[in-house]
Amino acid sequence: MVFANTFTKNRHVSKFHPEEETTTTRKKHIKCPICPNEENFSFHDCLIKHLSTIHNLNIQQSVFYFRNLEEFTAWMSLDNKEGNYARHDRQKHASGEETILYNCNRSNSKGFVSSCSKRNMKTGGSIRINGTCPSRILVKITTDGQIQAKFFETCGPYR
Repeated sequence: MVFANTFTKNRHVSKFHPEEETTTTRKKHIKCPICPNEENFSFHDCLIKHLSTIHNLNIQQSVFYFRNLEEFTAWMSLDNKEGNYARHDRQKHASGEETILYNCNRSNSKGFVSSCSKRNMKTGGSIRINGTCPSRILVKITTDGQIQAKFFETCGPYR
């Protein structure tokens, strides 16, 4: 039997074959920047929990509220947050709300190395780490223009 997507297949299995267990595997693309054995996670929350329990690293979180986009951009320009964070994802919801995710520029979960010989590596090296930095900014923009920014401040020690 052919299914249109994984959700349809899992629904069929749970409805008609309840004795079989359905397991969905998530892509573990978030790497711990400290572990030598390369721990991988599916969610940032799991990385933060791992850093706090295994490495005793306290990730500080702050929530800021802004009345409009101008106040938020002014806050981002303080301490050069615009240069340290890159927009990773932006979602517009049917309700009119918007979610924007900014990740630390030092994160390098892909580990991409160019095989192109046209460009040489920078002589000073790269600021990227071999893993995902826990520091990021989650922004929620409501329909009336108010903004909530959840800021994960700690840009922890790396090897």
